[in-house]
Amino acid sequence: MDPTELKYGIDITGLDPASLGDAVRAVVADAMNDPMRMTTWMTGFALAEQNVGLNMLRRLSGQAPAANPYTSGSIFWGPKLQVLRKLSMSRRGASADLDAAGADAPIGVIHHILLDGALHGVPHDELELWSDKISPGHMGVPVRLTARFFGPPPSRGTVRAEVRFAGFDGANAFPTYLIQMIGPDGRVWATLRHVEMLIPFGHRALSKADRIPFLVERRYQANTGLSEFHADRTTLRASDVKRMDGLPGSVAHVYGLERDASIDNRVIAIKDHVGQLAKVHPGNVQVDATLSEAWTDANPARRFRVAVEQDGGDVTVRDATP
Repeated sequence: MDPTELKYGIDITGLDPASLGDAVRAVVADAMNDPMRMTTWMTGFALAEQNVGLNMLRRLSGQAPAANPYTSGSIFWGPKLQVLRKLSMSRRGASADLDAAGADAPIGVIHHILLDGALHGVPHDELELWSDKISPGHMGVPVRLTARFFGPPPSRGTVRAEVRFAGFDGANAFPTYLIQMIGPDGRVWATLRHVEMLIPFGHRALSKADRIPFLVERRYQANTGLSEFHADRTTLRASDVKRMDGLPGSVAHVYGLERDASIDNRVIAIKDHVGQLAKVHPGNVQVDATLSEAWTDANPARRFRVAVEQDGGDVTVRDATP
């Protein structure tokens, strides 16, 4: 291939990513006016995407170091899947350094753990940082991913994932990201297009610092739960239960319920109430069939008698009077 032809195909690498779309359209239109050059140009552009594609998604200006998502409560991946080593964030996207050998899992054909690691730089629970069309209190969950690979997966070294918010896939409920993964050799290994769906997340009073200990490790946290805690009562709103169960099964997991059983808000409220009294996680509280008393797994002999009031789906629990 004539080097001048290849240059014609890649002479867009110094452009700002925000204008890349218009630049590509302009070059394609120019090439189409000369059909004899079209095949050469397309071949050159494909090579460019692999060899110097990292210049298409350079590290964004204005980035700042971001908190470790594994310890901040943003995501709940265990140590064996934690491949992110460095993260910086801006209003337009993120740059993430990933350890290709950092997962305690087989690499396989496409190194799925490394691909998943590219998504660890997405602020799934704070996507309003990237778009004012996304309201706080929503979380993005994966619904679709397409990928293109340019070689075998890296097995060691640092892989850089450049993530860009790319608008929405149709409705505003489906945020979309374009991701380029640059291998240790400086060449693009894979390009991804990832689509998520927004769902209501968690509880308005559940802080980020409480998420891992309460939701994942299921440890007691003072004044933490789906309910609101007062000196003389515990109150639970049905809307908060529904919100946490935006991912079906979330409430059952946290509160130690049967996975496929219907949720009884009275049981949730009693577990929260007694959990605070006994200073245990509500998932370790058992409720009797009459909903009049409860006990902890650690001390089943000690019974907590309760009085329950219900207003529609909302529940109030108090200590029962002798």
